[in-house]
This record gives sequence, C-alpha cells and structure tokens, in this order.
Amino acid sequence: MKEKVTITIDKKILRNVDAFIDRLYIRNRSQAIESLLEKRMDENKTAVILATGPSENLRISKDEFRATARIGKTTTIEFAIKNLRQNNFKKIFIVGEQPVLTAIFSLIGDGRKYGISIKYVDEENSPGTADSLRLLKDELKTTFLVVFGDIVFKELLHTCG
Repeated sequence: MKEKVTITIDKKILRNVDAFIDRLYIRNRSQAIESLLEKRMDENKTAVILATGPSENLRISKDEFRATARIGKTTTIEFAIKNLRQNNFKKIFIVGEQPVLTAIFSLIGDGRKYGISIKYVDEENSPGTADSLRLLKDELKTTFLVVFGDIVFKELLHTCG
C-alpha cells in the first residue's frame, strides 16, 4: 500500500530526480524518488553477529555451540544469516572465539552460497559487547545492525540500515 507524503527538496536535487525519469520504467517523480530511495537503502547494509562469550560457556555439546544449535533442519546461525540476507544485509561480520568461529565457518563458509560476504573476527577473550564491537572500529564506518548469534529473530525492524 502506498502512502501520499509531502516533502521539500532543493531545486538542484529535484532536477537530478527528474533526469532519472525515463518515461519507460520510471514514469514520474514519485516513482523516481521511490526507486532512488530503495536503491540507497539496499546498498551497503552491514550487520554484526556477536557469537561472543567464553567458548566453554557457549558449548551445548562436544561439537555444538549455541550459535550452531539445530532448529529443525537448520541452525541458529543459518537462520540468522538467511534472515539478514532477506532483509538486504550483504556484509556480515561474525565475532567470537576461535572454536565458535570454526564451528560456524564449517556450516556457512564465506557466505557466498547465501549471496553475502562474511568476515570472521577472532576475539581472544570476551570482555563484553562494547569491547567486541571495538574490534571492528576500523571496519564499520556507517550505520550497522548488531544481532546475537544465539538468539533467533524472525523479523527486522524496517528502520534498520
């Protein structure tokens, strides 16, 4: 369902929007603005999955951690990755200790099969969420979403990204 809104736009920007109208696919300003906004909102969406904490505290069996726990035919981490991808997150960082990251990597690899890019960040000890995110201070330059690797979420807020 579409909703009518009133906005004020600088004339120069409006000329650029008008130039985007091709009369074939983009027929008017409303379609042009909607298309440009959709493209912008879909690009460069980044998420961080925290699989942090001492690995011995995250272990639920000899070969399984909370992030790799089975939910039916999938795992917690695969569920999170698929959900993030469905919401157009294409760059994902996973932070955790080496044993947890190894288990996650054996399930999802580098993310190519999901159409995303995954970077693993080894955390030698787990002092807390803020310190875990500090490991990414040189990587994260824009808004990003943080989710926890052992929590199942069904929907993301529309304000993400």
